[in-house]
Amino acid sequence: RRFATCARSRARARRWRLRARCRRRDAGRSRSVARRARARASPREGAASSSSSSDSCVTTRDLVDTSLKFAYAWAAFGYVVPSAALAAMVDADDLGASLAVVQLSCESAKAAATVRVLDEIDRGVGSLSSSDDDGFVALGAAFGGGAVVLARAVDGLVSTTSTVDAVAAADAPTSLIAHAGPFAASCAVVASCVVAPALEELFFRGFLCEDIRRRTSNAALAIGVSSAIFALAHFSLPDVPSLFACGVVFALASQSRGGVRSAFVAHALFNSSVLIERAAVARAIVDAS
Repeated sequence: RRFATCARSRARARRWRLRARCRRRDAGRSRSVARRARARASPREGAASSSSSSDSCVTTRDLVDTSLKFAYAWAAFGYVVPSAALAAMVDADDLGASLAVVQLSCESAKAAATVRVLDEIDRGVGSLSSSDDDGFVALGAAFGGGAVVLARAVDGLVSTTSTVDAVAAADAPTSLIAHAGPFAASCAVVASCVVAPALEELFFRGFLCEDIRRRTSNAALAIGVSSAIFALAHFSLPDVPSLFACGVVFALASQSRGGVRSAFVAHALFNSSVLIERAAVARAIVDAS
């Protein structure tokens, strides 16, 4: 009897050990299956969360805070610093080249500040919806040509000036740059036709217009409000109507299949036309005098 009892005890212990081993094995399998399921689901969840965050508007506090930071950088590097540099270098020998370098430096500082401010709320360059359309350059050129014609028409109807001076309000005097040589001209072209359109389209159309459109579900209201702010931000009351018209065209370009890239091309083309016009007028005045 004692032998039978010991045998039954050993058999019972073996069964318990076998059951415990099976439970541990099943638990390990369950954990590995759960890990694989989470690994398969995480990319889909990440893509869904990123798309939902990019399609949603920022909070009102972030909108106001970002706009104030951009306004500070816009006023400081667009008007205060260039004016102080012009006053400090008024007696310089090569004033045109110096002011062209200051212009390019200030525009680059504005661009860096804009990218940093928008990156803080995940609305930087990486958040812009990229289009697969390869014809965004031609589309932007078409919008840019329309902006040039429309701005000149509006300017002739409601303004006393013959050109949209507010686009280059933060630039150094064009007559000085035009006669300062190729280096100064290159700095002016890069600042006015590359850096300035990039930072302005990134904020006014890529962030502000899009956020208002998502917030109100009204594209016309978003285009109107962002264009009005764009026009008033240049601090030139006579040129507000023509700048508002240009802002509308740029916003329409950003809402097209080319996206913000088409708006950048249109803005660069328009600024190029203004720069060429101002340079031609400056040379004509110098030659006449």
